[in-house]
Amino acid sequence: MRTDEFDYDLPPELIAQTPIEPRDAARLLVIHRQTGVLEHRVFADLTDYLRPPDLLVCNDSRVIPARLRGRKASGGRVEVLLLTPRDARTWEALVRGKGLRPGARIVIEDAAGAPAVAATVVAETADGARLLAFDRELAPLLWAKCLCRLTSMSRWPTPNAIRRSMRAWPAQRRRRPLGCTSRRS
Repeated sequence: MRTDEFDYDLPPELIAQTPIEPRDAARLLVIHRQTGVLEHRVFADLTDYLRPPDLLVCNDSRVIPARLRGRKASGGRVEVLLLTPRDARTWEALVRGKGLRPGARIVIEDAAGAPAVAATVVAETADGARLLAFDRELAPLLWAKCLCRLTSMSRWPTPNAIRRSMRAWPAQRRRRPLGCTSRRS
C-alpha cells in the first residue's frame, strides 16, 4: 500500500478551524453495513447505534505543547516536535531544518525570541527522527505544576490545515495539561 492512495481533494473551506459548539452537535456519518446507505447525523445520536455487547472507547489523552521553535548556530530556523522522552534530558523528536546532523546545536527560544534551553542532536533514528540531548531536564518544564512554563517557548501541535493558533482559542476551549494549575496555556 502506498500513502498516495490516501490522497483526496478536500476544499479548504470545508475544513473546520474550530470545534463546533456544543461539541455533541458535530457531524456523524453513519454507514449502514447491510444496505450501504449513508446517513448524516450528529454525534449526540451515537447512542442510537450502540447495542450490547458494543464497546465505546473514549480517548481522554492530553496533548502537551510540544512544538518548539529555535535556531541553529548559523541562525537558521528550526522547528522541533517532541515525541518521546528517552531519559531526563534526551528526547526523540521530529526536527525541521537543514543540516541537523549529530553534533548540531539548537537553541530553543521562548515566545519573545530569547534563548530558553539548548539541545544537541545526538543521533538520527531509523525512521528519520532525531535524538536530542537538552542542556537541562525538560521534565520540570513538561510535567507537574511546571508544565505551564513550557508554553512560553512552545506551541500546540495542530494539523497544517488548521490555520488558527490554539493560543487564539478561548481559554475555556483549550484543555490544560495534567497537573497544570495556571490558565496561561
